[in-house]
Amino acid sequence: MKQKVTRRNMLRILPFFFVFSSLIAFSILPSTTAWNYIHLPLINNLWPGEPDLRSPLLITEIMYDPPGHEPGHEWIELYNRGFESLNLDNYKIGDSETAGDLEGMYYFPQGTIINPGQVIIVANQGSLFAQYYGFLPDFEFSDSQESIPNMVKDKTWASGNVNLNNGGDEILLIDQENALLDVISWGDSTHAFNPPIPLVDEGHSLERKPADYDGNQAVDWSDQSEPQPGKVDLIPPIPTATKTATFPSQSCENAAISISEVMYAPGGAPEPQGEWFEVFNWGDSSIDLGCLIIGDEEMAGGGEGMLAFPLGSNILTGEVVVIANQAEVYYSIFGFYPNYEIIDTRPDIPDMDKFTIWASGNVLLSNDGDDLLILDKDDHLIDAVSWGNSNYAFAPSVPVVDAGHSLERRPANQDTDSAIDWHDQSGPNPGSVDLDPTAPPPSPTNTSTPTPTLTQSPPIPDLVINEIHADPHSDHGDANSDGDIDVFDDEFIEIVNNSQNSIDLGGWSLGDFSETRHTFPSGSVILPGCGVVIFGGGEPDGSFGNSLVQVASSGKLSLTDSWEVVSLYNTSAAEVSSYTYGEEGNDNQSITRVPDITGEAPLVKHSIAPGSNGSLFSPGTKIDGSSFLGCSD
Repeated sequence: MKQKVTRRNMLRILPFFFVFSSLIAFSILPSTTAWNYIHLPLINNLWPGEPDLRSPLLITEIMYDPPGHEPGHEWIELYNRGFESLNLDNYKIGDSETAGDLEGMYYFPQGTIINPGQVIIVANQGSLFAQYYGFLPDFEFSDSQESIPNMVKDKTWASGNVNLNNGGDEILLIDQENALLDVISWGDSTHAFNPPIPLVDEGHSLERKPADYDGNQAVDWSDQSEPQPGKVDLIPPIPTATKTATFPSQSCENAAISISEVMYAPGGAPEPQGEWFEVFNWGDSSIDLGCLIIGDEEMAGGGEGMLAFPLGSNILTGEVVVIANQAEVYYSIFGFYPNYEIIDTRPDIPDMDKFTIWASGNVLLSNDGDDLLILDKDDHLIDAVSWGNSNYAFAPSVPVVDAGHSLERRPANQDTDSAIDWHDQSGPNPGSVDLDPTAPPPSPTNTSTPTPTLTQSPPIPDLVINEIHADPHSDHGDANSDGDIDVFDDEFIEIVNNSQNSIDLGGWSLGDFSETRHTFPSGSVILPGCGVVIFGGGEPDGSFGNSLVQVASSGKLSLTDSWEVVSLYNTSAAEVSSYTYGEEGNDNQSITRVPDITGEAPLVKHSIAPGSNGSLFSPGTKIDGSSFLGCSD
């Protein structure tokens, strides 16, 4: 039966082992107070494997992949395992591991005290936390409710916000002298632990168990399928078997399959989110991909990554399949979705499984040198490529390529186990292969270059997502002009009809990759050259350039400030228009096409767009505030 210590209460019962260890700590620590901890420099040099009795304040639970709005539903829990109250003046917490970066670091409000045995919760948005858990958190990063004290951004440390990355990130707890008290990392971040804590499913939290023990290792943390913020568990967990992918019984030792293209240095996209690789079946029969694994870890037990295909996956003869790190980022570059993705961004794209029997880490392709290999279930090497400073597959390895270029095998059905099989592809073309054996090898004097398909601008759709406002300014963010500034109500999406005909959007829907946010009511007709603006909520008050104005039917748009997908669907649920944005959406203003309607991606921050005169948004109008041509009186 779990022993729980609830939030805001003094610690009444301590396990015997904790009392005993604390008494030992009293006798060995060089201080008149047992919990006068030793300061640690802000660097990854904690003492792994040894119980840490130095800091009484610990991070005990985090929710980085909530089932609702991100980052709005994210939260962090802290626990004072000591015997004295702590004044948290000038203590800070955040995901910025290096001073001066673009992540977030926040102070506790002056006068904050945490008592012995007390648990406190810092939520991203307290109102969302309260809706989900039924009580208010102690603090919040984003001001959503006046009764919840706000954390204070430390702009001298970091300029961004705390927005926890589902694929890998870290949280640091730092004292008033910038000494590191506690740190945790998961997924593809090895800042705190190497190997880091494995990823958990959406809606699960990471929980320290027992909450009063800090061995400075990933094993201190457990996957909590039923998060209970405000409570800590002081009973050590019972070890359980690790869930891993398994192979089918058949062998693929002689599978006629090869790696045909690798994008390890994506241009114009973040890393590793924009990475992808391609495999090709050049044989005369289909292959059950379930008997293969692929990744960048060449030694069993290593800390890099190896992935298994979902059970039932097949690749037909002559077929090419693409595995992307994140399907949505891939789509934003190429305009179509991959066959598989490593990090779950779309429910309709199958996810690769971490094959932890072989490797404990993640597939993160190094630009300076790395390798990618395919193994069968009996550990036989099927294919491999190495580049840069890695000589795993062959020596010399394939030379490194520029950002935005890929490595392509040509012809795709040739394998001489040498670097000459590969060439620098300046115009990556995932999903297709080149079988021409007469193609000239790359050389400095070769003047013939492939035509990059990505340099051709896609045709402008009839309905253009022209402006997106995901991050309203706390002082100047009243985009819907209703007199109130609200983090949700003042979000908006602007769509313009670029066709020569009126379009009836009745029954159409607007959403992100997780759910529908708005369904257009009957009679939602957009005239040619005019637009519609959909606000998150409130009571929009204004002409908005005579554009059609609506409020999200779900009650909120719930746009994530960074890395969100906005999609418009017709009555047949077919995607008509879509746009994916990144960190540019997280700057207290909208992002917009420049010029309006015809501007290519990426969208530009509104205040720096030509003609904006520094304005932060222009819902329903052009950048300069004038009406769209079809909306004019």
